[in-house]
Amino acid sequence: MRGRVESDSRDLSPSALPLLSKAAEEFSFLLDRGYPRDAVATFVGNRYQFTRRQRLVLARAVSGRHARDRRVGKELPLGMMAGRTVYVDGFNALITLEVALSGGPVIQAEDGTVRDLAGLKGTYHPLDMTPHAIDLVLGALADNGAAAAWFLLDEPVSNSGRLRALIEERAGRFSPELEVHACTVRDPDAELKGRADVITSDSAVLDGCVSWYNLDAALVRRLGSCWVVELGFDGVSGEGTDGADRGGQGGDGRAHGRLALSCRGSG
Repeated sequence: MRGRVESDSRDLSPSALPLLSKAAEEFSFLLDRGYPRDAVATFVGNRYQFTRRQRLVLARAVSGRHARDRRVGKELPLGMMAGRTVYVDGFNALITLEVALSGGPVIQAEDGTVRDLAGLKGTYHPLDMTPHAIDLVLGALADNGAAAAWFLLDEPVSNSGRLRALIEERAGRFSPELEVHACTVRDPDAELKGRADVITSDSAVLDGCVSWYNLDAALVRRLGSCWVVELGFDGVSGEGTDGADRGGQGGDGRAHGRLALSCRGSG
């Protein structure tokens, strides 16, 4: 489900955030000392008797400082996509923006990304705000001078072909200098790992890619009126990296301009 649920007004209320923040700090501390993630999630959730929704917040938000530092070290400022081909984790990037635009909560995570609480579970239907979410991503790519963009969508997910067509249709509204491709693949995560210039907030992809852009965080900040749940992580501003260089590695990790994979739906 995208957007807010009835219990969010209680589970994510201002009065609930101090305890969630304390639990997030403990969660991060234990992860950095090598305790298994699932065991830590269960222990912390039970300790504070959190609801399922609150446990999901912690699971999406907390990475541990060691993982955070590794991910931040690979993050590129948005301006560095100028002249490059970027690879967009399609459902990941767009669903977070759909949630934000619909008034649902998005979580400011320890690694600087923003994440939603939606669950895809193999089923997807475009919403009224889906074209707006696509336009936000395409506009940012064009504004930052990207040469080309590949949107990778999960082929097994329902309506992935419909979303692919919508992305390609919306792309015609932007700069002709931005070459846009959308395609469905069996496993986008596997294709994005090992690649540079990735746009995602997926933890496994962040850990496996060469470099990435924190685009959703920057877009949510620019929207200004979104419900962003902040847990007070040290060194996290939620601003993304619009200009200042924070290191990372540029360049294309494999092929430039065309994916070296079996990609359906784009020429």
